Amino acid sequence: MRTRTRRIKIGLTSAAILLSSAGLGLTTASPASAACNVGSGIIRDTAWAHNPCSVKLYRKFVWGGAPDSPCYIFRPGDTKYNEKPANFRWATFDGMKSC
Repeated sequence: MRTRTRRIKIGLTSAAILLSSAGLGLTTASPASAACNVGSGIIRDTAWAHNPCSVKLYRKFVWGGAPDSPCYIFRPGDTKYNEKPANFRWATFDGMKSC
């Protein structure tokens, strides 16, 4: 029983160190990569995305059960729309991915 408790404590300590180092990495990263992200959602069969950041971002629409969209350049303030691919009736919008 003591070995199991010791392993759990070591695992929790390791996880805490990894999380704290990941947090440090985010604060030292460039502001564009740490704070900027495209906001997105879906209205019926059309997904939308908006770039509120002051830098351009490269993103694509990810569809579950259908091909993803091509890579789009989102300039500051841009909003783009992407319809669900034809012939993929049950496809779902899974979000955005950098490209």
